[in-house]
Amino acid sequence: MPPRDFERLDFASNYRSGNPVIRFLLSRFYKRLETLINSLLGNLASILEVGSGEGYSTSIISNLIRDRGIALFTSDLVPELVSRNRERSGENRLLVQDITELAVKSKKVDMAIALEVLEHLPEPEIGVKELARVARCHVLVSVPFEPWWRLGNIARGAYLRDLGNTPDHLNHWGKKGLRRLLEREFTNVKIYTTFPWLLAVCTHIQPE
Repeated sequence: MPPRDFERLDFASNYRSGNPVIRFLLSRFYKRLETLINSLLGNLASILEVGSGEGYSTSIISNLIRDRGIALFTSDLVPELVSRNRERSGENRLLVQDITELAVKSKKVDMAIALEVLEHLPEPEIGVKELARVARCHVLVSVPFEPWWRLGNIARGAYLRDLGNTPDHLNHWGKKGLRRLLEREFTNVKIYTTFPWLLAVCTHIQPE
């Protein structure tokens, strides 16, 4: 179900921020994201972005694969965010669905992407299992890099009552913790640091 306080939560405040430090960090994150996606495209025919929010990342992915003949499907749990995504990205293959119960057949897409999604899930291992189920080749995820994310919030005077924890962040990972979570489902996990985020590329090795 969507968060009960959805109307009061601003899921995309960082993307609209005028703070030059936040803008710099976001720009660096997206450059690394673009590099990683480009390195994985190869002969892929389809990508599913899960938890696509208002469409900021969808727009970047869409531009990367333009004219490559790759189908992009996007989804989010909150219908209002799906509508905002459609307006921002111009994509039409948008679904309302829960990452813990994706309405996608097993191994139906070549790559699944979930950016800043897992930290919001009460049971993130279920979300990881679903990503592994639907993706044939690769899964790419990002999460806040802890404890640096919370320390950064404290440094800018945000969420001090919660010791810097962003509202609705239920899980917190450093590199080792994220690797342990992902290696439950994937045979090869590579983790990259783009402060204050972690990006992980997970690869399936198909049986002979």
